Amino acid sequence: MKKAMDIAKYLVYLATQESEEEFISHMRLQKLLYYIQGWSLAIRHDAAFGAVIQAWRHGPVVRSVYREIKDEYQSLKDQPIPFAFGSDPESLSDNEKGFIRSIWDCYKRYSATELRNKTHKESPWLIARDNCAPDEHCSVEITQESMRQFFTETSKRIQFPGLEFDEIEAAEKELSSGGGRLLSEVIDDILL
Repeated sequence: MKKAMDIAKYLVYLATQESEEEFISHMRLQKLLYYIQGWSLAIRHDAAFGAVIQAWRHGPVVRSVYREIKDEYQSLKDQPIPFAFGSDPESLSDNEKGFIRSIWDCYKRYSATELRNKTHKESPWLIARDNCAPDEHCSVEITQESMRQFFTETSKRIQFPGLEFDEIEAAEKELSSGGGRLLSEVIDDILL
C-alpha cells in the first residue's frame, strides 16, 4: 500500500534529520510502522495506513513494505536502510507528519532488538501468533481491532495531569493549531 510506504520513507527521512549516526534497519522500520498504526487506531480512531500487518517471528511486519524494500535493497539484511530511501512525501498531510514525528520521538531511542522484544510482550502480536511455535514462520494478520484495543487500554492506564484520555484527540487538534501538549510527550508518559 502506498500510504504505508510513504510513512516508511518519511521515517527514514526523520532519522536522517537527527544525525548521521541515526539509522533505521528494516526490522526497526517494521516495528515503528506497527506503533504508528497502533497509536493511530487508539488516539486518532483511524488507521494510519491500509496495509496488513502480520505476526512474523521477529515481530510485526507490513509485508508490502518489507517486499518492496527487499526487492530494492536485496543485500540489506540488518544493515541500515540507505538515507536515499527517505523522503518527505507530499502525499502525507501536515497533521499526519506531525503524528508520525510524535511516534518517532517516542520510539527513536529503542533499537530494532528492543522494539522487537517490546512487541513480543504485547497482546496484538501474542494473540496473532497463538497457534505458532516461537521460531515458526507465521503470516497471521495482527488485526486492527486487537491493536486498537491494546493501545487504547495502554493509554487508559496512565493518568495525564490535566489531560484525560478522552481529551487527547482535542489536544492533538489544539497542537496542530499552535497550542497544546506534544503527542510525543503524552505517549512518553504512557511508556515510562
